[in-house]
Amino acid sequence: MRRRTLLLGSLGLTALSLPALAKTPELTADVVIVGSGGAGLMAAYGALEAGAKKVVVLEKAPMAGGRTAYSSGFLSAVSPKRQNPGVTDSVERMVRDMLEEGDYAADARLVETLARDSESVLDLFEALGLRWRPPVALCGGFFPRNFSPYPMRSGYEYVRALLDALEKEGDRFRILFETRAERLLAEDGRIAGIAAQGPSGPLTVRAKAVVLATGGFASNAERLARCLGTDPHRHPRIVSTPDPVDTGDGLDLAEAVGADAVGLEHVLAIPYMGGKIQWAGASDLYLDREGRRFIAEDASWRTLRNAVERLPDAQFWVVTDSQSFKGDSAEMKILEGRVRVAENLEALAKGLDVPLETLRETLARYNAFVREGIDRDFGKRSLLLTVEEPPFYYGEESLGVLVTLGGLAIDTEGRVLDKRGLPIPGLYAAGETTGGVHGASALGGTTLTEIFVFGQRAGREAARVSLSPPPPSSSRLLPRYEAAAFQALLRLPRLFQNPPFVVILSDAPRRRFGKRGHPKSSKTTPSTTRHRRTKSGERIGRPTDRAGEPLLPCGSDH
Repeated sequence: MRRRTLLLGSLGLTALSLPALAKTPELTADVVIVGSGGAGLMAAYGALEAGAKKVVVLEKAPMAGGRTAYSSGFLSAVSPKRQNPGVTDSVERMVRDMLEEGDYAADARLVETLARDSESVLDLFEALGLRWRPPVALCGGFFPRNFSPYPMRSGYEYVRALLDALEKEGDRFRILFETRAERLLAEDGRIAGIAAQGPSGPLTVRAKAVVLATGGFASNAERLARCLGTDPHRHPRIVSTPDPVDTGDGLDLAEAVGADAVGLEHVLAIPYMGGKIQWAGASDLYLDREGRRFIAEDASWRTLRNAVERLPDAQFWVVTDSQSFKGDSAEMKILEGRVRVAENLEALAKGLDVPLETLRETLARYNAFVREGIDRDFGKRSLLLTVEEPPFYYGEESLGVLVTLGGLAIDTEGRVLDKRGLPIPGLYAAGETTGGVHGASALGGTTLTEIFVFGQRAGREAARVSLSPPPPSSSRLLPRYEAAAFQALLRLPRLFQNPPFVVILSDAPRRRFGKRGHPKSSKTTPSTTRHRRTKSGERIGRPTDRAGEPLLPCGSDH
């Protein structure tokens, strides 16, 4: 009830009055952000921190927080000063762990950025008033670097802290609820704002920088079907999240202006919608239909998913007892019947529909491992509590899509990249809207770290660019006629695979383009251009800008 009151209470503090919208169908800002979950709010904080004078947030829901507000609250970070005594951690180790868990399909630069900046996220929230529990090895992770707020552990603590900080900015920060972004605006070759639909009708927010923080697409059955090769709403082995917010709005907006998307096939499917009432997994038991353990309960998400999919019906039992800490959802799950209570071992065996002796043997063996401190069957690391004190809590579990790991391609500053790998001027993204950070799977707690690290970086960079003077014609932003010329070249795929020409942008006077993209010059022909070399003998093989950076992939690299 407290969470709900706080969440709804934030509306009156941050919402723009609706009558004002009717009189002002067009707003201006330094930075406009789409989405008010953890990534969006952190982007707003980062933009204001970097000097933005006006930040506007568009939120299609009637309240702030997004999925962050309902997350477990665990945040993975390398923090030697907060680490448990005798435990040594490092940025390098976290990078290695994340890359390994993601099957080396992640962008190592993004992973390294996340790990390096993770401690600064803890520092930031600590400055905003949060305190941290000692780190634990989260279920889905295997190293004790997962922090959660104290005394509460819900993700809403992050939302509350950010909203409190943003509300102190007064008119510099505004959030518009029930306002859906419909289209990115572009002017002079860069993003220039958002066209949206608000409660009072169409609305335009003009800004030099836009940050997309709309979450993933776990509730978009059509897109999930394309990415997974099946419809998760009908698939008997993987069900989709019930959260209606994650429809992939940011992907749609950015792809419409030429943005690239990466890793869309990577989806984090874990058991969490049924009988599971612990996130840390310290005293959970996962039992198959015969009443036997089949995996270490604190295994990585990827390992767990593979093991569950090998079960005959891709379902299993989750069992714990009266000693364990119950998550925030336990009471609701009990009321809904997803978690049931057994007063003794006999009742538990009956509820699980397994032989009593088999269940008794399973529990006795596990409890012996706990007392010994070694799981000789599966290597569980978090052997903290036995499971032997009634009443027992149990329920069925199956895989559910928790988050989508693919999304918009970005660089380390949160700039959205086009299909050539170049930043789209004025467009940024952070959080689950993006891809490349995790690869094929994610370690527990890293998805929350991701939204804060890249939310802040995207907000800062967006503010910096919005406050900077317009770039001169000699910058990497191509003049429109040159951009048009290169677009024309891209429409010649057969020629461009083995181009008989190169185009060089330099400080020399601009040359007009002749037929088939060749510069008009009596001294330069397609045949001589093909073999053109610098004075040092270096062969020129691709178009470059003034800084020597490649503009388009070509030749054998295409």
